[in-house]
Amino acid sequence: MKHCNEEKGFSLIELLLVVVIVALLATIALPSLLKSKSAAERAATIGTLKAIHANQTGFMSHKGRYATLSELNDYTGKTLGIVAGTTLIRGNYTFYGFPTVPADLRNQYQILAIRFKDHRIISALSLREDGRVDTLIDEL
Repeated sequence: MKHCNEEKGFSLIELLLVVVIVALLATIALPSLLKSKSAAERAATIGTLKAIHANQTGFMSHKGRYATLSELNDYTGKTLGIVAGTTLIRGNYTFYGFPTVPADLRNQYQILAIRFKDHRIISALSLREDGRVDTLIDEL
C-alpha cells in the first residue's frame, strides 16, 4: 500500500489573506455605495419637487390659488407621500410648504425638502412657484 502525505485544502494563512482582501475591498467600496445611494435619493427628491410644481400649476388653473401640501397630495390621489400635519414625508426627506394658510397661497408658494440625520440638516432643497429648484444645504 502506498501512503499519500499530500493534504488538500487551504491553510490558515491563505484564509486570513482572503479575509483581509475582502475587508479592504469593502472598506474602499462602501463609502462609494453610500454616496451613490444618497445621490439617488436626492435626485428622486428633485423629481418629487418637479412633480409638485407641475401639480401646483394644475391646481392653480382650477382653483385660482396654489395648494397646501395636504390639498396637493389629495389632488394627486395621494401619490406624493404621507401627510403629517402640514408636512409631507417621502423617503428620507420631509417637505414643508409655505405659506400654510390657503388664503395666502394666491400668488406664491415655497416648498422646502429637508433631510435630517442625527437631528441636524444634511440636505435642503427649495422649490418656488417659478419652478426653480435650489440647493440650500448639501452635506451628503
